Amino acid sequence: SGELDESNSSGNSISELCTIDVPHDYATIQEAIDAASDGDTVLIAAGTHYESGISLTDKSITISGETHEDGSPATTINGNNNSIFSFTIYEQATELVVQNLTLKEAYKSIVADGYDFNDPPTSTEEQGLLVLNNCVFTDNTGRSFQSNLCRGIVSECLFVNNTAGTGAAMYISGPH
Repeated sequence: SGELDESNSSGNSISELCTIDVPHDYATIQEAIDAASDGDTVLIAAGTHYESGISLTDKSITISGETHEDGSPATTINGNNNSIFSFTIYEQATELVVQNLTLKEAYKSIVADGYDFNDPPTSTEEQGLLVLNNCVFTDNTGRSFQSNLCRGIVSECLFVNNTAGTGAAMYISGPH
């Protein structure tokens, strides 16, 4: 639903695009997220992608991998022992969906911050929402998923062979 009146990394013009394909439209996940508008889907091709330090602030988009015939994730993001995703979800209207991904070999696969420390919400209803669906977190160090005062839904996710001092699978802080 977002309009992108710009060129992708291949120099091709994109307009009125609802699904942004990585690596077809943009070479990296970060470039695709930067180009996305509210309501868009960033679709990451099957296979292994080596990318870390991906950040997003207050966009209501879906970040999705492809799936195998059995529904399991066919898209893997390898973080090379760095954080893969850093989400800042301050706005109440923000709904970020992350689905159909295997996140592996990262230090903190996903860190989600739910409010601006300079302007904290008065209730959890004022926070944005992060939805994790059909994701596999494997062979990560640090926390696989860390939520700091962020509303969230975790559905059909697997946490396998992750290590951390505390919260190797999930670490959630704040009033949820």
